[in-house]
Amino acid sequence: MDPCSAFALAGTIVGLIDFGSKLFKLTWAIYHGDDHSLTCSAELEMLVEYFDESMSTLQSPYTSKKTSSEDCLDRLRTESEDFSAKLVEHLRKGGLLDKRTNSKKETLRSKLRLILHKGELERLKTQLVEFRERLGFQMLISIRQFSFQTLTEQEKILDALQISNRDSQKLQSDMQLILQHITNGKPLSDQIKWQEILRQDVIRQIYNDNDSAHSEYAKNIVLPSETRIKMEKNLLAALAYTDMEERQEQVAIAFETTFQWALTKLDSQANKWKSLTTWFEGQEQIFWISGKAGSGKSTLIKFLSYGDSKSYPFLKKWAGNKDLITAAFYFWASDPGPMQKSHSGIFRTLLHRILDLRPDLAPTVFPSRWEALAIAGVHPELNEWTQIELHDCLIRAITALGTKDVCICLFIDGLDEFDGHPKPTIELLHELAGLGKYVKLCVASRPWIEYRTNFASLPQLQLQDLTYDDIKLFVTSKLQNHPEFIKLRLREAAFADQLIENIISKASGVFLWVSLVVSSLLLGLTEGDRIRDLQKSLDALPPGLNNLYERILEGLLKGDDQRNNENRAEMIMLMESSDGALPLLTFSFAEEGSLHWLRSLPKSPMAEDNVLGYTKSTRMRLLSRWRGLLEVGRPSVDSSHNGQTHESERNRSRMIMVHYLHRTVREFVHGEKMTNFIKKERNPRFDPHLQLCIAYCACTIAVNSVQFPERLAFRHARQISKDRQSEMVEILAQMPHTDAPQAISMRQISSSLTEHQEKMAEVAMLKTAAAEGVLSYLVTKLGRNRDQELLNQMLAAAVESPSTNHETVCWLLERGANPNYSEAFSRFKKHINECDTVSSLSALEEGMRRCLISFVAHGSGINIIRLEYWNRGESSIQKQWPASMYEELRKILVRPVPGVGASDDAVTSDIVLDVKKPGFMKTLHGYLPSWTNRHS
Repeated sequence: MDPCSAFALAGTIVGLIDFGSKLFKLTWAIYHGDDHSLTCSAELEMLVEYFDESMSTLQSPYTSKKTSSEDCLDRLRTESEDFSAKLVEHLRKGGLLDKRTNSKKETLRSKLRLILHKGELERLKTQLVEFRERLGFQMLISIRQFSFQTLTEQEKILDALQISNRDSQKLQSDMQLILQHITNGKPLSDQIKWQEILRQDVIRQIYNDNDSAHSEYAKNIVLPSETRIKMEKNLLAALAYTDMEERQEQVAIAFETTFQWALTKLDSQANKWKSLTTWFEGQEQIFWISGKAGSGKSTLIKFLSYGDSKSYPFLKKWAGNKDLITAAFYFWASDPGPMQKSHSGIFRTLLHRILDLRPDLAPTVFPSRWEALAIAGVHPELNEWTQIELHDCLIRAITALGTKDVCICLFIDGLDEFDGHPKPTIELLHELAGLGKYVKLCVASRPWIEYRTNFASLPQLQLQDLTYDDIKLFVTSKLQNHPEFIKLRLREAAFADQLIENIISKASGVFLWVSLVVSSLLLGLTEGDRIRDLQKSLDALPPGLNNLYERILEGLLKGDDQRNNENRAEMIMLMESSDGALPLLTFSFAEEGSLHWLRSLPKSPMAEDNVLGYTKSTRMRLLSRWRGLLEVGRPSVDSSHNGQTHESERNRSRMIMVHYLHRTVREFVHGEKMTNFIKKERNPRFDPHLQLCIAYCACTIAVNSVQFPERLAFRHARQISKDRQSEMVEILAQMPHTDAPQAISMRQISSSLTEHQEKMAEVAMLKTAAAEGVLSYLVTKLGRNRDQELLNQMLAAAVESPSTNHETVCWLLERGANPNYSEAFSRFKKHINECDTVSSLSALEEGMRRCLISFVAHGSGINIIRLEYWNRGESSIQKQWPASMYEELRKILVRPVPGVGASDDAVTSDIVLDVKKPGFMKTLHGYLPSWTNRHS
């Protein structure tokens, strides 16, 4: 099909469908006795006059024999023209366009019902929807044909369409220029509306296209190189997620020359364990590294795969003349978010690595997204992925590598840290290996029964059986570097050597146990212990990590510094409340902080010496209080290599993190003994969230760094105990008002910002409070302020997380926020997935239910569910919702249409929301939280 003719005809069809839609809308209003039906009648007459004038000028652009695609488009033009013509004919027959007839509302409606029954009206509506679907499909065909042309041919087509000023529109895609051409001549509002309609329809057609050649379409799109590179970067950014590299960076680098055995051929030892190098070079596909908790599995995986990979030379022998790439993922149960302990996380991480190395695969791996970006110029949900889509993309990516003669080895650590049953992960590994002999997987986990059963026949090794020499090297190096041990060894060499052997034997291959024990013995050396004293200490320590943790805790409780138990409990409470590692400086401020202290802070960046003073004392306390179970680690490597300024390099020292030594420590913290210890020793007035709120407020004042967003202060403020809400408001009041990345003190604001900028900064703070659901702060700060625009903006922020923010959402609606405010409305609709079945509505959890009822109660025009589905699934919602809430929901969602018999409501297309019933709001308030009425 000639794209020029197709685009010209598409413009005609858009006009016809637009006319038909307006004509139908007016007819529908009259049929249902709308309050504005008399006005609708006058509009009908004007619209029909315009239609009569326009029809004489419409004709097909095709004069010769048409292709099948051209025939479809021309037929759509004819049908959409006939649609309006027949509807006009119906209206004329009924006398609705006769200005001399009685034009009372009831008369008009009666006349229309004589010539159109409701079923036919529904059929006409369906036909309009079908026209749009067909137009979107034909538009996709035409735009594909355009995009397959060379860049020179594309320019010629745009020239033929007389699209000018393209040099000034370089930021717009060719698709946008074509849409402007198609809608040209319409009123500006209609142009904007139809351009968006067509864009969305084309994108929907792309995603609905199940053609097996879809990836070929994407690959055949011709793009300027700069556009292609930009799209590849956009896809990479969409795959990335917060702290994607964090776990890999946290894993310790192998100590000195440990793990060198992994790069040599293992002694047969009756062939008990398979040699890794033999596996790297051979054709077997999956290798399982099993080991006890703390035996060093993650460190070994990092040793084999990280940076200048130690395994690469061996894997290259397997790959031969083919290219080779490697990728790694570390499941991490301690991740505060869901990504690093989920399949979505592994899919996104591996896809990011593959696409980063082979960007040419993007059209094959992401055909729909690539085509939508290339053709439409935008992708409204580029950063949103489903697990199914990610799975399919990864399969396509690895399959594509095979067709390109590329071998891939995946290193996957921590299978046992996946948040779910092991079976899906095991099935995934076998699925990936089944893609072809060009795929290898080296995986690591604890020796759970599920893995032992499924991996029994695979090449494998048990790590703790192979690390004797590594542990001996570690222990010897650590002890012999201590000057006191050197002196003791000179006097008692045999006893010293035997002590080392005893440590190794008792460790049973668990590196983490060794590390903790050696640290304890080194402390004894510093305090003057003899060899026999060290041996006595070693004998008193139990084997096994959990038993060792218990012994450490018992030792702390029985020691001379029991007065510090309260501080120990507070440290653990801070860690547990942070849902992850804490910056050392934040930890320091959280321990130090009070409202009085916060008020006393200078309103300027803290000097480096002061920062070091805080962090140094906290580091010492952590070591003395918890003997290494809480560890101060290095900042992420990536945080200092992102092209930022020297100022960022200074901030890097402030991003040293406090974290649990190991996952097993966190498991111990969650156990009964630690829980009882915290209950016994904690100060009842200590609120970890209040302390962290103070800490993050202090960071925004004292540290010029984007690493301390005020949002974190509000996040903890939401969780502060109810009896300290007034104190919380005072704490947040100390935080600088800023909508910029760096903190600006109140004094700086008053002297350097305009009144408008100060207002914008205050609004930004209120929106952050709404987004995090800090209701007490909003109630205090807003007072009697009922500014409509401000309330609307806060509602839009609050509905980002309606499940947790339902109290704030309901309160803002009570205050007068508009439930139909475009940004808030669209976000809320997205959260309820535009429920199209009653069962999906019934599955909404409590917070979403309250938000839904509040939105509807305050006049939201949201269409939730097609009424014809109600009776089919009503029982599911009745079972899952409280009876009173269910009854009221049914009352407001299901009702007969005014003026239509009761039997007609079962075929109503969309539920009509009616909140004007007497007593409705009063009844509904019973389902909203009690504070709603109290604070309104």
